[in-house]
Amino acid sequence: MRNHIDQIAIGLCVFCLARWCVASNPPEQGEVVLADFEDGADDWSTEVNSYREATSEKANHGKWSLKWTLRSDGANAYGNSLVLAVKQKDWSNYRALKLDFFPVGKVSGRIGCQLTVGTNTLTLADVHPQVVQGEWKTVELQLPAEDLRDVRELRFFFNALEYPQGDHVFYVDIVRLLVKEKPRSEFKRGTPMPSFSSLKADEQDVIRKAVAPPPLGKRRNPYSTPMYYPMWGGTSFDGTLHEDWQEALVKEWAEIGMTKLHFYQYPNGVGTEKREYTLSQADREGIPMFVRLCRKYDIKLGLRVDLPYTLDNSSEHPNADYWIAHPNNSGNELKPYWVWLSEVVTLLKGHLEYVILGDEIDWKQQDKEKAWSADLYMKVFTQAADTIHKADPAAKVSMYGASSGRWNEVLGLLQSGYTKYGDAIAINHYDYTMLRGFKDDLKKYSPDKKLLLLSNGVGYISSDTTQRNPAKDPYSRYNDLDQAAMIARTMYTWWDVDADVAPYYICLRGYSYKGKYNPWWYGFFGFMDLIIDENDKATVKHYPGWYAYQTVANVFHDRDAFREPAFAVESESKAEFLKAHERKGKELLIMAWGKGTTNIRIHTTQYGNPVQVSVLDHQKWSDVSATKDAEGITLHDVPLTLAPTILRLVSQ
Repeated sequence: MRNHIDQIAIGLCVFCLARWCVASNPPEQGEVVLADFEDGADDWSTEVNSYREATSEKANHGKWSLKWTLRSDGANAYGNSLVLAVKQKDWSNYRALKLDFFPVGKVSGRIGCQLTVGTNTLTLADVHPQVVQGEWKTVELQLPAEDLRDVRELRFFFNALEYPQGDHVFYVDIVRLLVKEKPRSEFKRGTPMPSFSSLKADEQDVIRKAVAPPPLGKRRNPYSTPMYYPMWGGTSFDGTLHEDWQEALVKEWAEIGMTKLHFYQYPNGVGTEKREYTLSQADREGIPMFVRLCRKYDIKLGLRVDLPYTLDNSSEHPNADYWIAHPNNSGNELKPYWVWLSEVVTLLKGHLEYVILGDEIDWKQQDKEKAWSADLYMKVFTQAADTIHKADPAAKVSMYGASSGRWNEVLGLLQSGYTKYGDAIAINHYDYTMLRGFKDDLKKYSPDKKLLLLSNGVGYISSDTTQRNPAKDPYSRYNDLDQAAMIARTMYTWWDVDADVAPYYICLRGYSYKGKYNPWWYGFFGFMDLIIDENDKATVKHYPGWYAYQTVANVFHDRDAFREPAFAVESESKAEFLKAHERKGKELLIMAWGKGTTNIRIHTTQYGNPVQVSVLDHQKWSDVSATKDAEGITLHDVPLTLAPTILRLVSQ
């Protein structure tokens, strides 16, 4: 019995000591507990529209948790925060915030998380996508790559307008921080390599010039954005043509590094009962002006056109009804539409690379007569291809842009003889991780004809701006820095898979016209504002995503200039993504992202002076610690974060 009691006592001591070590003196790799609620919730506070209390009703660790009740009044979106006054202010050694979360009822809206760092507010990823009604779920929120040495508050909050009026109960348990992992090096450590900053100024200049991108017109890449902003006719802020306003935008896109613009045109009055299949005088003046500007800045054009449609208002959100373009409809409006299409293509002739015929056509219809299929769409597509090629034989013709999740529609067309007439396929997609599978399918289903890979829109990465149009949307929201990180990942991946066009959807967050600011339609995806002052002068405001896009476009520029190296490049710790690109005789680029830090081994000695390129400034390079031995190079303590790590070594 005595031995049994001693074992229990020793076990309790070990448990308490382990708990004390985690909370007070964490190991190199582990967790630091901010709150477990076993001693109450006095360090936490709530705003007027929510209530908190420590409770033993439900817990996932220990006996106690925090019960958090949202009081949704149907009028106020916010004012319901749960706030921790942080005592441990230095979070620089941590990579993520972790907590256990239990929703009693349905999670119908946003549950956000923010940090107050010094005087700044940083928004983390949202909680709600990771939780499920009636279950404990462990939520992990990546910490931003910011200076986190003065964290003052941790805040959780609801968008209460997305919840039904009344009380909604949630439980929170064991809020903790995850320590950054430090890699244990198994790679060889040779002699230290000279750093870039140790070189003389003129030597640095020689290297920068050697790896600079070629002129815009000499690059082949997919970088683009939809051109939804004609500064003429009804879309101009004052209804008149403004070439200077248009040039302000085109110049911005060129500075980012876009080689194409995705021009959007549709017949006047489309979607209404007053449809006209003739170009307006404003379009006849505006389109040639826009083409001149694109030539000036060496940017090519692609064209997206809508098929004729009316609006179906039978549901909450109006939907396009393409019956007036349907081949089974004896009264369809395709003949006048072909005349209009021919005129548009003729105006763009000589500067037009491709045409995408339509966007996100829904094949499924309750009315079977109105339903579309691959064979029916091909009847329309063959007429369109003939019309376009007569107007501009050099233009490539693509199917409509299939919506995310509907790759099966692309495969259906490929199996219905599409490759005989089509030059390209188009897929709109938010998930860059799916692209490699798409490329494999194209090789499989079109082995004898290389089809271009196009899109009407990619990315769809929402900022957390509060000025939103529409006011409600289902998209996960990112703070500006995290949005920039995801834009960089997305645009790089479309380049890496050798896509032909990837228009980031969409670039303009909002516009200010003579002092009044308006969010653009779905502008929360955007990364720039157009500002027209009282004197009609146009300027552009940049958000971090603008710089991230520019960095990717100017580092990973001409796809034909890079190849996969013959030697291996590997990460010691597991990276979510790692890939190398070699520009023979000039540079080696390495793209990586993930969590923690790692060492990277390069199995060649041909390159040196390693630097990390800032995601937000492609001209800002910082030294990377590196050693060299007879067999290769080791880069030490390379950070892996949400934002891509871009490494550059130059030919020796």
